[in-house]
Amino acid sequence: MRAASPSLHRHTLLRRYRKRTAVNLKDLRDSLTLTCAAQHKIMVVDACHSGWDDLMEGQKGVHSDAAILWASCGAKESSWEIPELGEGVFTWFFLKKQEEINPDALRIPCVDDAASVNTHVATYIRRNKQPFTQTPQVIGALPKGGLIEVTVSPENQPGSVPPGTLVARAPLGPALLVAITDVRTQLNGTTITSEIAQSALRAALLDHNFPLVDPQAARQLEKLLDRKIAAAKAKKLGAHYLIRGHATTSATKLAITRDFVTVQATVTAEVIDETGNVLCQAVIGGTQDDPVAGTDITEGGASKMALQEAVQKLTEVLLPKLRAILSRSRD
Repeated sequence: MRAASPSLHRHTLLRRYRKRTAVNLKDLRDSLTLTCAAQHKIMVVDACHSGWDDLMEGQKGVHSDAAILWASCGAKESSWEIPELGEGVFTWFFLKKQEEINPDALRIPCVDDAASVNTHVATYIRRNKQPFTQTPQVIGALPKGGLIEVTVSPENQPGSVPPGTLVARAPLGPALLVAITDVRTQLNGTTITSEIAQSALRAALLDHNFPLVDPQAARQLEKLLDRKIAAAKAKKLGAHYLIRGHATTSATKLAITRDFVTVQATVTAEVIDETGNVLCQAVIGGTQDDPVAGTDITEGGASKMALQEAVQKLTEVLLPKLRAILSRSRD
């Protein structure tokens, strides 16, 4: 009788160890579904092999109150951790997304959130951990479109909801989509593209609690020059209004100043409604001097600072107009 191979023996021991120590996600999800009375129940799991195939039955034949599982990877994949991040890749992008939307409030992830996080995780692993893959997946049905805000029921307001209970409210009204192309001309004459202006404007609007559509959607609008077509596309992506435009920077280096570089940035933006009508426009400039720049202007140098200065001025111009537009839309 031939003895079992060492590798087979190790595999058997590992399987027994997992059976004794691992948590059965299906049982945990079923238990959460049956015992938790909350309207929205979401399990977020950052663990290897968390998207097991037998959990996929949550995609069909399960009542609407079933707990949703957001798994960090597929059944045959590992859930990677990156030392530089100090945590799992999925956890890092998940928390980053939550902070981007509203850092000071509880909220329920929606379909757009999951699509953004899952894309970022898969792209990060593909670029940094080839040939491995990590494909997060949502098992169940997350809320569609818009952002769902979670508030605490007040103590002094009578009603069917007990005081202190977390309550999900309706989506936050009309959403905006920011789509700004950013082309920068370097000292050597070459041009590069970035998302500095778009990211800066999104961050400023989020700081003032404006509901925004995921930035991934903006890339689908980069080549649409026709306003009505762009507005219709934005509407399909969940945006009632589109802020679109372009940002440019140019650097000059005068002979008399030798290593002294001046960067001029210009940001042009217009707010468009669902039918393609332009509701307001703005053209803003910013200038930044850099005494230590080399032959190229990088994102960490004067061009980034000049763009951020221009976007800050643009935000100050747009804020009162956007508030008025959204206020009329809610009325």
